[in-house]
Amino acid sequence: MNRLFKFFSHNWFLFYGIIVIILFVAKEYVAGILMILIGVFLGIFIMFFKRKNKAALSRNLLGIEKISERELARIAGVYIEDAHSFLHDVSRNPDSSGIPILVKGEYIYFSNKVIKEFKKLYKDGKNTKDILEAIPQFETREEVKKMIEKLKEFEELPERQKKEV
Repeated sequence: MNRLFKFFSHNWFLFYGIIVIILFVAKEYVAGILMILIGVFLGIFIMFFKRKNKAALSRNLLGIEKISERELARIAGVYIEDAHSFLHDVSRNPDSSGIPILVKGEYIYFSNKVIKEFKKLYKDGKNTKDILEAIPQFETREEVKKMIEKLKEFEELPERQKKEV
C-alpha cells in the first residue's frame, strides 16, 4: 500500500494529464480548459511550498558548523528526503555557504569556517590524525577523506607545504 501511495504521489501529474486528454477527446472543452487552469495554479502552489522548504533548510544552516541531514530535517521540520536532496544540490555548488559531503549514504554539512580551518591544516602538511585532533567537527577518517575528495573536485584544495628535514 505504501509503495502504491508513493508511486501516485510522485506521478500524479501523469494521471492529471490523462484526465485532461480524456476530457478533450470526449469534446468537453470547457472542463478540459478548467482542468488545465487548475493544474497551472496547483503547480504554482506546489512550487511555492518547495521553495519555502528550501528557504527553511537554508535558514537552519546559518551559524551551524556541522550538521547531518537527519538533524537538519528534524530542525527544519521537513522530510529527510527533502533535506537529502537539498544538501545534494548544495554539494554541487562550490559557491555555497559550506560543503556537504556524502558519508555512508548520509550528507554531513560543514560550514565555511570549518572548511577554512581544514584547508589551513591541510596546507601546513598535517595528516588525517592531526586534522581529526585539531578540528572536533571531524569525527572519522572517512569524513576527512571525503572532504579532501570534495575539495579536489572543486579544485579548492591548497598545495601542501613540503616538510623540511
